[in-house]
Amino acid sequence: MLHADEIVTRHLQAAVAALNARRWRYLLIDTPPSLGPVTIAAMAASAGVIVPVSATPMALDRVAATVAQVEAVRAGLNKALRIVGLVVCQAKVRTLVYRDVRGMLEEQYGALVFDTAVRDTVRMAEAPYYRESIITYDNTGTGAEDYRSLAIEFERRAMR
Repeated sequence: MLHADEIVTRHLQAAVAALNARRWRYLLIDTPPSLGPVTIAAMAASAGVIVPVSATPMALDRVAATVAQVEAVRAGLNKALRIVGLVVCQAKVRTLVYRDVRGMLEEQYGALVFDTAVRDTVRMAEAPYYRESIITYDNTGTGAEDYRSLAIEFERRAMR
């Protein structure tokens, strides 16, 4: 008998495998900010992980836990899984805290840290409230600009 987590993982793997690879170059699976069964299932069905990191000192511990979980999933469920990069989010780029957190991430994870940081803006907080992406809610704002820049940087990394 399969455990519920195994059923979720197998269903997600099958759904991803069934997608038409000629139509989609990339599939992004956005999971809750936890290391629960949904996130583990998404890792099991994925080739790579982008780790979002809030620009706060407390987030550094969560990064280490996420990296350890990726390693565990790679060892047990998905040998091909890799970390594509870490992206600093909710960044107040002019603050000392941002510079310190980014510096610690770069010191510990080096080239895995994306050059692009997603800046913290009021519009970024409003978009989910209106059930819109930042691209549709504020296409010309800094949040949309940051995500477009991140997409370009992601594609460069994925092509390696």
